[in-house]
Amino acid sequence: MLRNRYGVRITAQPTFDRAETQPVVVHYNLGRWAGHDGAIPLAIDPWLVFRRHTTPPLTQSALGDDQQPAPPRRGGLVILPGGDQRALQAWTAQLLQHTPGRFETDPERWGAVRSQLPRSGRFQRGALTYAWEDVWPRLFGSEQAWVYAPLSRVQSLPGDRTSVLEADLFPIPESWNEYGLQARVLWANPIAPESKLYGRRMERDLTVARQWLQRLDVQAQIAGMLNWAPAHRLARAGSPLAATAHRAWLGSSYVWEDITHDTNKQSISEGTTNHAD
Repeated sequence: MLRNRYGVRITAQPTFDRAETQPVVVHYNLGRWAGHDGAIPLAIDPWLVFRRHTTPPLTQSALGDDQQPAPPRRGGLVILPGGDQRALQAWTAQLLQHTPGRFETDPERWGAVRSQLPRSGRFQRGALTYAWEDVWPRLFGSEQAWVYAPLSRVQSLPGDRTSVLEADLFPIPESWNEYGLQARVLWANPIAPESKLYGRRMERDLTVARQWLQRLDVQAQIAGMLNWAPAHRLARAGSPLAATAHRAWLGSSYVWEDITHDTNKQSISEGTTNHAD
């Protein structure tokens, strides 16, 4: 029976207190400590702002806030795949992050800002119907352009495309002295039954499993297979963009995961390494 099994569950499902009522859950100092209930971060897929080498970084003053329907002139194009609910939610979270790691608590405000985003004048025309496939011709086109996207989405592009891209943190107010990242996190969740059936044997096996999963070469290989960045501080990222994401992860004070049901459909196969008699 399931209650008599122990092992490690590998999952990209957010780990959080089920009493959480906000659309996001914030984890502090994940680069240094474990997550909720001792979960170990193995790899991360952070959202960053991507641009061509010749395009300057996007600035916070060019974006406006959730009260400002259109940004100042910036001489470029911010691209939104408005047909992807995850992209809408990611932008909404940034606009409703009032101070570092503190987000709007009113669910109606979240819904209002998210529904208005594609029509706000902040993005390209037709943003509401854009899919990711529509984004890339604009990003690699003749005009300056930026897109806020998960690392894995960009890393799935051919190498001759990603080699001309830079990745930046989402712009934050100058008054903030810390920053965070939105990311999907691949977690290793230890599972131990309340039963004393296995005793020291279980403790030994779980310790060995945790030590193996925390090895930098293991995390680097996992991240490379997923087009993510490794979580281990000393792990070597598999590409320049992944290395930038890794540095951003290590420098961040906090990470938040999107826990809304409709925007967090997982594309990673999940499994449990377990033992049962």
